[in-house]
Amino acid sequence: MKRVSVVMAVHQKIAPLREAVAAILSQQDVEFELVLVDNGAGLSAADLGVADSDRRLRWVRFSANQGIPAAHNAAVAQARGELVALADYDDRSRPWRLATQAAALADDPTLDLVSGRTECMDQSGRSLGYPLFMLTESAQQKVYSGVAAAVVTPASMIRRSVLAALPYREAFAVAADLDFQARFFETHRAAVLPQTVLDYRCYEKQTTNRRRAEIWGSQAIIQLLAARRRRSQPENFASAIALLDPRDSGHTRQRVARVAAWEQQWTVVALQARRLLVESRRPSGWAQALRWGYVAIAQSPPGERKANARLFWRGPVKAWGLKPQT
Repeated sequence: MKRVSVVMAVHQKIAPLREAVAAILSQQDVEFELVLVDNGAGLSAADLGVADSDRRLRWVRFSANQGIPAAHNAAVAQARGELVALADYDDRSRPWRLATQAAALADDPTLDLVSGRTECMDQSGRSLGYPLFMLTESAQQKVYSGVAAAVVTPASMIRRSVLAALPYREAFAVAADLDFQARFFETHRAAVLPQTVLDYRCYEKQTTNRRRAEIWGSQAIIQLLAARRRRSQPENFASAIALLDPRDSGHTRQRVARVAAWEQQWTVVALQARRLLVESRRPSGWAQALRWGYVAIAQSPPGERKANARLFWRGPVKAWGLKPQT
């Protein structure tokens, strides 16, 4: 079995960190290393609850927080394994995670990523009894990756050569994994294991909640970039990133809708209208959602009009008949 490098970036000392590291170091039936990025946190082995002499632990140290994408790329650059498992510093990997994912990649050389069922837990580590959203069919993964995450990133193992070819883009400070998935699924295949491989911690102060507006706004830009690539058009990356308002996702979505309408990307316009409808908490936001929804439907070619109407009113999962893992 090929050697695995687990990469984990840490920018602060929090209680779940020891549990996350212990879960990795307790992996069974696999040769691995843990490449841990101290992203300005000033960590020591004692903070992790491990011995300085544990040769499985390798450090990458930054004196200040360089952000998630830079930390990820630095860890991948230092990884010695042919397979790289992504891990967050507040989650808990099941003991069989690395071995089962590495075996799946070894059994099928056409796969470049293997994820697995992921269950939610609360801040104390207690199971919440439901899994995170994940798609298992290749065609559905590809189409949905242009909208949002098709698999759970911190539950994934990926060939190092693929990560090197598709590095995280630092312009997406808190959504680089979404951008990675959109690019990955355009040319690569993935599988999702039916067994649970990760317990994902859901709590109020996690980055997903604290920087939600920036994540949602970045998602809108990623949707525009994906649509351009999938039409074999230039990304025009710099001008797309300039649309981001990290404090107001609604503002970003309206900017993206305006550009997409000018490019006649009516599905992208319908997606922004749908998210404005869901995300807005004010009547003015709902009015903008209805305005852009009307534009998307009315301006769509006849063969796309019903599909974009369903997309606006029902959202992509229901409109496209997607079937997530249960």
